[in-house]
Amino acid sequence: MTERKLKIYQVLPELEIGGVERFVIDLANALAEGGHDITVVSNGGQMESQLSPLVKRLHLPVHSKNPFKIIWTAVKLAKIIKERGGCDLLHAHSRVPAWICQMAARKLGVPFVVTAHGIFNTKMYWIYAPYRNANSTICVSRAVQDAMQDRIGNNSSVIVDGLKSPTKHWQKDYNNAKTKFLYIGRLTNIKGLQDIISAMALLPDELKNAFSLTVCGDGPQKEEWESKVKELGLERNINFVGYTDNPEEYMSCHSCLLVPSHFEGMGLVMCAGALFGIPMIISDIPAFADLATKESKLIPVENINAWADALKLFILSGKSDTTIALDKIPTFDKMLGEYLEIYNSLTQGK
Repeated sequence: MTERKLKIYQVLPELEIGGVERFVIDLANALAEGGHDITVVSNGGQMESQLSPLVKRLHLPVHSKNPFKIIWTAVKLAKIIKERGGCDLLHAHSRVPAWICQMAARKLGVPFVVTAHGIFNTKMYWIYAPYRNANSTICVSRAVQDAMQDRIGNNSSVIVDGLKSPTKHWQKDYNNAKTKFLYIGRLTNIKGLQDIISAMALLPDELKNAFSLTVCGDGPQKEEWESKVKELGLERNINFVGYTDNPEEYMSCHSCLLVPSHFEGMGLVMCAGALFGIPMIISDIPAFADLATKESKLIPVENINAWADALKLFILSGKSDTTIALDKIPTFDKMLGEYLEIYNSLTQGK
């Protein structure tokens, strides 16, 4: 940690439930607790309450993809920052904030940083201009850097998301004969919970009383998937409990964590599960494969039959074929130090 205190604006679309939001909250809180002057700019959201009292909040429509609104927001942000005495650096998370920070940074004469948290499907080259123009573009994994190379160019480095050490570790409950599966994540198609629901419907009837699934999360597909569970006759097996800000509490009382994502930048839930020590069954995507040991068997994305087989095996044996190389998951402090190195290198002489 450096003694020099920085004034930084962290900009992201919203503070609703999600991995990017969790990352920005943890980063902003740690920076503020280290004495830095941190403002989080967003359109607000239910996770905003998790920001430290030391972190300032600024609400602007940084989520809007309307080109005129983007320009207006950039001008407004620069004006507010000037009125508040300027800043050392802007840090954008996601594409619209990247455009806003690029324009605002030019007006203010300060550097801006962009973090690429995931792999975007949009291939249009011009959309990623701020990623190429940023003073530093950071990818959260090698998988993101490789997949985005043709759009963000060579102006990127990798800082893997770091996690804080869990306060406790998973212990098997030998008194519970039922297999208790757990899903934690946003309820959107890209996270793949629909694959698990479909796979559970394929399990033989004699196993239907041998397992349960707790779903922790919220999102646009919640009602659709709750209806699907009823249609498949799985309402006694699958329970939607909503969002949790304490995943360790749920991990500690479940048998196995399921992570069926179709793609992830890194996968904080999976990494948290690995550090906690809970058995896991995970999908075969680059971000996960990078962290899994060579002996691990990952489940092909959207392969319902493969998921059903893996679930059945775990119910019958209590065993998972997935192990994660924990030494590949950096500590939160290591990640924080790497970001501060970049911040300081860009603001020297200011």
